[in-house]
Amino acid sequence: MASTTGYGPRHRLLFDGDEEKYELWEIKFLGHMRLQKLHKIILPSEDEVDEEKNAEAFAELVQCLDDRSLSLVIRDAKDNGRRALEILREHYLSKGKSRIISLYTELTSLKKANDESVTDYMIRAETAATSLKSSGEVISDSLLIAMVLKGLPSEFKSFSTVITQKDKVLKFSEFKVGFDTDQLDRVHEAKGLLVDCGATTHIINDESKFVRFEDNFNPSDHYIELADGSRNNNVAIKRGDAQISLVDSTGNTQTAILENALYVPSFKQNIFSVQAATEKGASVQFKPNAAELVSPEGTKFNIERNGRLYYLNNTISNKIASHTLKEWHEILGHCNVKDVLKLKDVVEGMNITGKHELDCGICIEGKMTQYRNREPDKRACSILELVHCDLAGLIEPIARDDFRYAMSFVDDYSGLIMVYFLREKSDTLRATEKFLADIAPHGSVKCIRSDQGGEFVSKAFESLLVKNHIKHEKSAPYSPHQNGTAERAWRSLFEMARCLLLQSQLPKALWTYAVMFSAYVRNRCYNSRLQKTPFELFTGQKPNISGMHVFGTICYAYIQNKKKLDARSERGIFIGYDKGSPAYLVYFPESQLIKRVRCVKFPKRADIVSSGDKSSDLASNPIDDDSLIMRNKPESVTEEEPPVQASDRRHEAVNQNVNPEHIAREQSDQESCSSQRYPRRERKSPKYLEDYNIDNDDSVNYSIHYCYRLADVPKTYQEAITCPASSDWQKAMKDEMSALRENDTFELNPLPEGRKVVGGRWVYAVKLGPNDEEQYKARYVAKGFSQLPNVDYNETFSPTARISSIER
Repeated sequence: MASTTGYGPRHRLLFDGDEEKYELWEIKFLGHMRLQKLHKIILPSEDEVDEEKNAEAFAELVQCLDDRSLSLVIRDAKDNGRRALEILREHYLSKGKSRIISLYTELTSLKKANDESVTDYMIRAETAATSLKSSGEVISDSLLIAMVLKGLPSEFKSFSTVITQKDKVLKFSEFKVGFDTDQLDRVHEAKGLLVDCGATTHIINDESKFVRFEDNFNPSDHYIELADGSRNNNVAIKRGDAQISLVDSTGNTQTAILENALYVPSFKQNIFSVQAATEKGASVQFKPNAAELVSPEGTKFNIERNGRLYYLNNTISNKIASHTLKEWHEILGHCNVKDVLKLKDVVEGMNITGKHELDCGICIEGKMTQYRNREPDKRACSILELVHCDLAGLIEPIARDDFRYAMSFVDDYSGLIMVYFLREKSDTLRATEKFLADIAPHGSVKCIRSDQGGEFVSKAFESLLVKNHIKHEKSAPYSPHQNGTAERAWRSLFEMARCLLLQSQLPKALWTYAVMFSAYVRNRCYNSRLQKTPFELFTGQKPNISGMHVFGTICYAYIQNKKKLDARSERGIFIGYDKGSPAYLVYFPESQLIKRVRCVKFPKRADIVSSGDKSSDLASNPIDDDSLIMRNKPESVTEEEPPVQASDRRHEAVNQNVNPEHIAREQSDQESCSSQRYPRRERKSPKYLEDYNIDNDDSVNYSIHYCYRLADVPKTYQEAITCPASSDWQKAMKDEMSALRENDTFELNPLPEGRKVVGGRWVYAVKLGPNDEEQYKARYVAKGFSQLPNVDYNETFSPTARISSIER
């Protein structure tokens, strides 16, 4: 019995779990089992097997398996060698369809790698074929030879041609022998030019090396005498000058011309004639182990000895790395191809072979950047031919009127900018409708360009454009430059607005007025492209800017309702022009109000508000319209648009900029504002309001509409407890009930016979606290329609707003 310890057979037969090596391992293992007289025991068969022998076969098998393979058989085939081998075959040598397809794919896609030896390549081909045969597939030698030839590089083309033209069908073993012989010839040729002292002329077997041929050369008249004394004609086909590359002793490549060389394609080896070289002035020195060729110019070339022959090296020295452009590109970490080509002239040891063209997919995948996929569009030729729009926000801090977004419309031809302010993105549709109405006197919009934001691709927005016969152009995703006109307009507006707020030291909550003022000014600035202002290009009239003032300048607004000894004006801060009327927008820090005032006095040396005049926080209070007698209708142009909201029409008239032409006329009349030519009619309060202390202010009726916030306020109890702010409303109702109990507002009594209970309902409102915080208010009021006059009509009360709250 052979030894089974140490470095015996079992150690050499250890299977490492590699699926590709299983077939070869099984062959060696079965050979080992034959020596152990257990070959017939372990092979699958229908014959019964001796249990003791089968257990011995299992013991031999498990000693040749790695842990992973052992775990496959230990559970289902313990002490059963035959079953264990079947399990291994099922796992590693599956005959399933997927494995067979995989093996066929591997065989048909064979390709010799550049750094792979021919021997390794042949082993890969044989391994794939053997695996297919083990799976029951029939693989002929001709098919295997065809697959091997298909995967060879172009340098083996001549060998492939010889094999395919043979009449005899080769076996794979014969093919390998011929292949090895061809490889030896290639190694012999790769050593260089064979230096022959007996040859009288140079012999080259590559026609492409020749730069000139003799016209009168006749192959039949030229004989070549070989070493055995035989003479043959028609061997040398042509004669001429051949150009070759030789590597000198320093490793550099030199070009040499071999004159009167013979073109003999049947010779497997190129021959360098010592006699022909010395006749041209060169010298050759032979030494015991090497030799040296010296050209007539003094350049030295090493002649290497290989066996009993000498070779002149016409290949690149090992000191110079020769690779294709693709290989150098990968060696240099996917460096720019142009730089790789330039690098050859500034470094040593670099040679580029093949074509100098390369398309690298890895570079495209890893280095691709965004680029403009189309030429810039042509400018519009008339106003409203193309309008750019964009939405900016969420902008912080939130404006005093709860505005969080701003929407701009920019006319492509004139550059006119129109701005609208929104509380929610959903107000985009409302802002667009307002814009279309504002520019209607000047024409209709032909095309609107926007990005692909959700507010611009909604069905409602598209329906609005279709209804008004407007084409909608959208930029590509993640391509803000395609809507660059609107993007650049936002930059200009916010840069100017930021400077205005910094200069005036006003609260950031007034950013809407700063942006509107910026748009007003930009529309009256010089347009270098058309050498006019956007205002003139859009309206055809030159703007008059003589009445413009610095944003944040201290001014004095005329007081309308005053007594004899009251001051005639109130000190405020100028923050812009009203568009809906010929008036100024003046901010009063003490009352934190913004009013429209027509009669405003600007000191000749008016200063911008200082830090001492700066208000801390602006409460969101209604704007009092302190306008007097309205001037003529402003210039018919829509520009910087006021804030837009769905539920509060006050802002449709707020912050509307007046045109400078009207401002100039108004200022000339300011002196006459304080003293009217005709006495004003005395206005008295109605009798039914005698119990109330109110002022005769025309703006009261206007302000009453806005003393409560109407947006998002529930109308019924069910809406209050189901809306997103239900917790706030429930707390407000709880506080109201607690206040009613603490003030003993009601007493519980039995219901008189024949009477019905007076109904009640909840009234909800949202107010702003002193720090601009939202306060949710709930009041429980009784329904007064069930009382009878002179009986119980005055016994039911409802909360009533104080007039001071309305004035506030």
